[in-house]
Amino acid sequence: MPISKTELEKTLLLGMLMLTKGSKEKIVPKNKITEKFARSKRKYVSRGLDRLVDKEFLEKVEGGYKFKDKGLEEGSKALTEGAQLWYMD
Repeated sequence: MPISKTELEKTLLLGMLMLTKGSKEKIVPKNKITEKFARSKRKYVSRGLDRLVDKEFLEKVEGGYKFKDKGLEEGSKALTEGAQLWYMD
């Protein structure tokens, strides 16, 4: 059964994909992710990151977050789906 993802979660996965350049080993600090969003939206971003950890897409480590296999796969899938929406194959 597929796990549903909100648009925010897809955006966070895409952001992580860009910041890590597709690496599962690179750790991204939380403030590096949250500073990309408007100040009024940062609490939603924090909650979204926590949900991605709960869904086992990301792993929370000391100093930030890093991808798990499942998260890297879903981030790549979201990138492909976005490219298809804009007619870029």
